[in-house]
Amino acid sequence: MLEPRVHTHPAQCLTGCDSDHWGPHCSNRCQCQNEALCNPITGACVCTDGYQGWRCEELCEPGSYGKGCQFQCQCHNGATCNHETGECHCAPGYTGVLRKGEIEVKENSVALGVFKAERVCAGRRRPVQHPVLTQAKFRLQ
Repeated sequence: MLEPRVHTHPAQCLTGCDSDHWGPHCSNRCQCQNEALCNPITGACVCTDGYQGWRCEELCEPGSYGKGCQFQCQCHNGATCNHETGECHCAPGYTGVLRKGEIEVKENSVALGVFKAERVCAGRRRPVQHPVLTQAKFRLQ
């Protein structure tokens, strides 16, 4: 006589954790903030541009911006820097922006690729003199 077979089906592990959970059986709730991604294995947060901290709960420090807050703002004349994009928001009495786009400003050089300068917060008080842009003979529009 044949004995009945017991068929056991091991977990197929076909579905990953949703974006709000991590760990074994997706049993841990992610603690990430500000639209940060949560690693489904470790629960570590991957911050969006402009945020830092274990849970991505902190804005970049003033004067820095971007992924990992690793970029230095290039704002002048009391302008504030957007913590995500690096775009300058001019103080009263000044106009223009410095934002990502066409040129990269590095110490003692200008290279194609990252920043576009348009009247970099110039105003009635006195024109902006940016040594790197002046050295490279780059004309502010």
